[in-house]
Amino acid sequence: VGADPPKLKQALNLLECVPAELLPGDIFLLHSNTLHKSNANRSDKWRRCMIVAYTTPDNQPDEGTIAPRFTPLNKVPDSAIRELGCVGRSKHLIDDFLTHDENVDQYEK
Repeated sequence: VGADPPKLKQALNLLECVPAELLPGDIFLLHSNTLHKSNANRSDKWRRCMIVAYTTPDNQPDEGTIAPRFTPLNKVPDSAIRELGCVGRSKHLIDDFLTHDENVDQYEK
C-alpha cells in the first residue's frame, strides 16, 4: 500500500535503509515524501498515527488522486476534542489517546 512498486524498487537500489527503533511512547516525525514502513504491531495496544498537511488553496492535488481538496478549517479551542469526542471510537480509546502522556510510564521498564 502506498509507494509505486517500480519506483520503490529503484529507491531501494539507490538509497540506504535506515532503521529508526523507537520505544513505547516515542514519536517519529518525518516528511510526507519520506519512504517509510512499520512492522506489525504485536502488542495489545493500538498504534496512533496522525497525518498533518498544510497547504494553500492554489496547491490542489492532481485530478484523479485520492488526496482531499483544500478545505478551509474553522479554528476551535483545544477543549473541543474532549467536549465533542470522536465519531466511531469508544470513549475508552479516546480517553486513552487524550491521556497518553499520563499513561506512557506504564510502557517503560
